Amino acid sequence: MRSSIWAAAVVLGLVRAALATDITSCGAVVESGDIGILQDDLSCTTGDFGIRILPGGTLDLSDHVLTVGPTVSAAIVGGPGRFTIVGPGTITGGAYWVTPNQPGGTWACVHVKDGTARLTSAIDSIDVSGCVYGVLGGSDLTETNEGKLLADHAVLHNNLYDGVAVKTVRASDVDASSNGSQGISAQVAKLTNVTANDNAKGHGVFGARRLKGTNVTANRNYVGAESWTALTVTGLTATENIFVGAAGEKVRLGASFLLDNGYADIVSTVVPSLDGTTCGLAIDRSSQDWNVCP
Repeated sequence: MRSSIWAAAVVLGLVRAALATDITSCGAVVESGDIGILQDDLSCTTGDFGIRILPGGTLDLSDHVLTVGPTVSAAIVGGPGRFTIVGPGTITGGAYWVTPNQPGGTWACVHVKDGTARLTSAIDSIDVSGCVYGVLGGSDLTETNEGKLLADHAVLHNNLYDGVAVKTVRASDVDASSNGSQGISAQVAKLTNVTANDNAKGHGVFGARRLKGTNVTANRNYVGAESWTALTVTGLTATENIFVGAAGEKVRLGASFLLDNGYADIVSTVVPSLDGTTCGLAIDRSSQDWNVCP
């Protein structure tokens, strides 16, 4: 009996060992069901991608840095299907401005390709920077706002356009600040403990169809937080945004603070619902004061 248990344990150990692969070179592919473990800092200057993750695969950055140069289109390509990137670690690209309005170089630090990407780290964060898009969802690099992102403990900064551009995002303990356009952009966004500051040419956070959040900070963007339909946030801080602090057809805020935004603190189609919220000016689409700010 004991020998059978021992033999089963050996087999299980061999199976687990077979499902972990050392990643030591550029152009590596993490197979479906496999775990690729980055063994050292890796710098890639040629090829279409730094590392490819097939559906069901997991890349463990293992606290290392993956860097790709401007001729590499994407640092990490994953999907279609679900794939995972485990931190802590750093992913950085070689994006640059060809002209003041035309970016070039690394288009995506993480290209989701219509799949579902999970970025997760139990300690510290996954740092994503230096690409046109930090995380881009689309069947190819010319499309945006496809795919799904599940992210916790990630920092997305200094990307030329958006920190995140996917169809659906669920993020917690994420910082998407100091990007060239949007911090986080999606059709549907659910956010918890998210900071998106200093995205001066776009939104801090944007959910076209729905934006729901708890403890969201969006300061010094062009627009702090917006949904074209329903924006519902408890604990929104939106100050010193160039245009508007919060905007939506329907705006529902609780325990929030919105002041010193350039045009108005809140813009909505119907009268906003405010509970325990401080604001200076809330207006409708015709710039008429709702008279709801204390």
